[in-house]
Amino acid sequence: MMKNKPLILVVDDQLPNILLLEGFLVRQGYEIIQAESGAKALEKLSCNQVDLVLLDVKMPGMSGFEVLAKLRANEKTQRIPVVMITANTENEDKLKAFESGCDDFISKPFDQYELVARVKSLLRIKFLNDKVDEALAFAESVINTVREPLISLDQDLRVVTANHSFYETFKVTPETTIGQFIYDLGDRQWDIPKLRVLFEDILPNDTVFNDYEVEHEFQGIGRKTILLNARQIFRENIGSHIILLAMEDITERKLAEKKLQDKNTELERFTYTVSHDLKSPLMTIQTYAGMITQNLETGKYGRAQDDLKRIENATAKMTLLINDLLKLSQIGIMMNDPTPVDMNLLVMDCLAQLAGPLKQKLVEVVLQPHLPTLLGDSQRLTAVLQNLIENSIKYMGDQAAPRIEVGTRQEGEEIVFFVSDNGAGIDPLHHETIFGLFNKLDTKSQGSGVGLALVKRIVEVHGGRVWVESEGVGKGSTFCFTLTKSFCRSES
Repeated sequence: MMKNKPLILVVDDQLPNILLLEGFLVRQGYEIIQAESGAKALEKLSCNQVDLVLLDVKMPGMSGFEVLAKLRANEKTQRIPVVMITANTENEDKLKAFESGCDDFISKPFDQYELVARVKSLLRIKFLNDKVDEALAFAESVINTVREPLISLDQDLRVVTANHSFYETFKVTPETTIGQFIYDLGDRQWDIPKLRVLFEDILPNDTVFNDYEVEHEFQGIGRKTILLNARQIFRENIGSHIILLAMEDITERKLAEKKLQDKNTELERFTYTVSHDLKSPLMTIQTYAGMITQNLETGKYGRAQDDLKRIENATAKMTLLINDLLKLSQIGIMMNDPTPVDMNLLVMDCLAQLAGPLKQKLVEVVLQPHLPTLLGDSQRLTAVLQNLIENSIKYMGDQAAPRIEVGTRQEGEEIVFFVSDNGAGIDPLHHETIFGLFNKLDTKSQGSGVGLALVKRIVEVHGGRVWVESEGVGKGSTFCFTLTKSFCRSES
């Protein structure tokens, strides 16, 4: 609630003196409250919104200097203007008064016009200071409503203010932030080369800079990509400047952009490869369909049957490719609810389905006992193991004693599943690319080249990762995958 009149506290142990001052000041439109001792003055200050204090120096009990010291020590009253009044004209008292923090000093007997002039001047200064405080409080409120981290720096690059979002985002406190050199924040984790370029090379020449990207590993919150907007504000009246630095955490956005870019690249490759791979059997069908027509017209029925067989093979290849693509497209869209999956039974089922190829190539299978029970999509996990085992069979090479091992190993807190073989092996150059869509190291091998891409997609939907370990060609391969902890409900 706003006051109609400035409130002045008059403190003097002599009531006539109080009444004299009150008479002068009331006529000027001021409101007066009285205190006849230092203790009563402090009491009045605690329960009134006082704008100015007229304080007698010499009083019994608590002197004016003692009252002033307590007033200046209290955060609520330390900025109230104080005029000290005394009958002593010695400079020693004046010096002591100003050193104690008073704003003005008047000796008795005083001139009423001089007194009123000094009171008006000090109240004007207080009014302006109050406006500054209100503006600062408003600015601080605005800053703290900004969702992004925001700090202001002085011309020496020391932190003047920081908003709540800055403290929360970077896990720091006002005590370890305000007044600190920007590069020293958080055990010097802000001593970032690109940040130095911004402050030392760019801002001295440009007062405004937008969308300056900095990537850095921050203690406690990990690697972040921060977008910086900087404004340099010059304060000509005091010959200095401040820097406002707004920060936006775009880490998730950058990851999403990278993921989208990867998906677009994969889609382009997918479109090209599908059109290429479908074009081949279609051309085969078209060619042999024409030849069948010619052979039937000329009575060469035996050749027509051979041509029909080739058409059947081409359509089978198309069907395989389309079915594999449909399976891949459904991952992440058509997923079953997670259920407990006994990996021992699941692997045994996969081996039973691949019994023919295993027997044909005389592959010895070693199954590690006591595999864990997981929480996941049984159908999709079956596809993962079946594709990995089938891949090992397909690329066994000319190994005299082919062998496949299926099991797990513990790496820290992770359970790593693996399918290991002593087959053809994989050059380290291809360890990443083999999980891409249609990436076949042996273009003459059977299959569409979708299998490992399918494995990668299923594992990632389960929150895990997949990779291959191989020392090189002819040294066998070990395909490994993990699942996120939410799926790894391990039970022996």
